[in-house]
Amino acid sequence: MAIKNQLANTQQKKPLSVTYKAGNADVTLTLGMIKKYLVTGSPENVTEPELMMFMSLCKYQGLNPFVKDAYLIKYGTQAATIVVGKGALEKRAARCDKYKGFEAGIIVRTESGEIENRTGTFYLPEEQLVGGWAKVYVDGFAQPVEAAVALSEYIGT
Repeated sequence: MAIKNQLANTQQKKPLSVTYKAGNADVTLTLGMIKKYLVTGSPENVTEPELMMFMSLCKYQGLNPFVKDAYLIKYGTQAATIVVGKGALEKRAARCDKYKGFEAGIIVRTESGEIENRTGTFYLPEEQLVGGWAKVYVDGFAQPVEAAVALSEYIGT
């Protein structure tokens, strides 16, 4: 009398597609669609687990990658990077009653070597862009939440 292994038949199948709501839109994603249309960089090198992770993030966070709410970035054989878009974060913040707006800009080294925080993104060709900054205003906080980052953190210099 042969005993059948019941566990072998209970392996979960990976979903080939998902459909979900992102704002007012119904979004359908498939692994093939993501790989063909939504990968920045080297789509031929994206692994199935990276595609699944991206699809799951979009579904569970209600992100629409077709309007740049999320990005799947892959270069060479390095691990893929999944980025939630600035616009998606701004929309989410705007839905929060305590959110009272933000200011943001760039950090520039001027021709004379001074470091300046500027609102917006304008700088001259003879100046050097070295970073960015933001202030977020939250009701109930005595001061705005502030952050500054070096450009080198994002471009690997």
